[in-house]
Amino acid sequence: MTKYIEDERTELKRELIDEVKSEIIAFLNSDGGTIYVGVDDDGSIVGIKDDASKDKVDLKLGNWIQEAFFPKPSGLIQYYFNSDDVLVINISKGINKPYYLREKGPKPSGVYIRVGRSKRKANDDEILRMIMESHSYSYEDDISEEQDLTFKSFERTLEENDINLTPRLMNTMGLKAKSGKYTNLAYLLSDQSEIVVKVAEYDSEMNFKIKKSFKGSLVNVLKNVEEQVERLNDLRVVIDGSSFKRIETKSYPGASNS
Repeated sequence: MTKYIEDERTELKRELIDEVKSEIIAFLNSDGGTIYVGVDDDGSIVGIKDDASKDKVDLKLGNWIQEAFFPKPSGLIQYYFNSDDVLVINISKGINKPYYLREKGPKPSGVYIRVGRSKRKANDDEILRMIMESHSYSYEDDISEEQDLTFKSFERTLEENDINLTPRLMNTMGLKAKSGKYTNLAYLLSDQSEIVVKVAEYDSEMNFKIKKSFKGSLVNVLKNVEEQVERLNDLRVVIDGSSFKRIETKSYPGASNS
C-alpha cells in the first residue's frame, strides 16, 4: 500500500472533479508532479474500485487531455490505476508554456502555476515571462513600432572610433531585420529613444540627496550616467605616516560604477 502525502510535487484528490484540470495546468506550467485521485486530503484511500467507474474516469481524463488544455500536452500526461485502485496522473514539466484551460484562454483566469503545496492563478507578468522563455523571445530583435529613426548620437560615437555606420554594419549589429525594418535595438540607439535611466545618491543614513534622470539614445544615456556617477564618487586623500606618500581612495571602486 502506497503512503500518500501532499507536497510541492504531489496533489491528493478524492474525485476527478473539474478542479483537477487546473491542478494539471499548474503542474504543466511549473516543474511537473503527480495527482492521486481516490485519496482524501489526510492520505486515507478511497479508491475507484468498480470497472464501470474506472472506465468513466479513464474516458473523462482522456477527453480532457484532448480538448480541455492548450497547447495540447501530448506525451506530458500519463495515467493509470495502481494496486490501491487509485488513479495516478503523472504530469511532466511543459515546454510550450503557458498551458491554459482552453475555455478561459491565456489569461489569469485560465493559467495556473504551482507554488509550494498549492496552485494559484498566474498574473499577467508571469504569463508574459512564460511566453518569452518558451519562445526564446528577444526584445532587441523584435521589429520596432517606430521606424522613422535617426542615429546622429550613435554615429558620432562610432566616428570617434573611426567607424562608419554603413548599411552592412547596421545589418551585422542587428539594427535591421531581414525585412529591412528597424529593430528595437535600433530604436534604443536612435535619437528618438525614450529610454530613461535614473541615478540617485543617498547619505550614510540613507537620506535622499540627489537624483538625476537621463533620457534619449542609449549611447548618450550611458555616457551621462557614467559621468554623473564619477562626479558623485568622492575622492579621499590621506598621507601615509611612514612613507609620507599621498594615497588617494575613491568612495567606490571603479567596477561598482558600471
